[in-house]
Amino acid sequence: METTGLLGRTEALTRLGEADALLLAGPKDGREILRGWIPAKLFEYLATDLPIVYVGSRKCDAAALLLNQPGCHVLDSRDVQGLIVALERCRAGRHVRDISSYTRLALTRALADILDVATLQS
Repeated sequence: METTGLLGRTEALTRLGEADALLLAGPKDGREILRGWIPAKLFEYLATDLPIVYVGSRKCDAAALLLNQPGCHVLDSRDVQGLIVALERCRAGRHVRDISSYTRLALTRALADILDVATLQS
């Protein structure tokens, strides 16, 4: 593991591609206020073919997004044995993911559909 400190976006994306696996830290508990929080880097991580290890509460949207994606390991922050197994599985290589529904265009279209429905009902 290498700690780099703060990097600019271009350098961070370059380093991202050189990694063997990606770590995503989520909230450590499932408090309601934290459930909808999704780190922006989650989508950048999904756009790679690298294994992703999420450590945090399983009761949040970030964990739910990763659960259905290949090469993603979703672990509770206290699951040390699960983390060991996930890191061993990360050696398996690369993973193809369909992230077409998570592009800015697709998400904007989905939001527009929601707003259309909401305005038609009022």
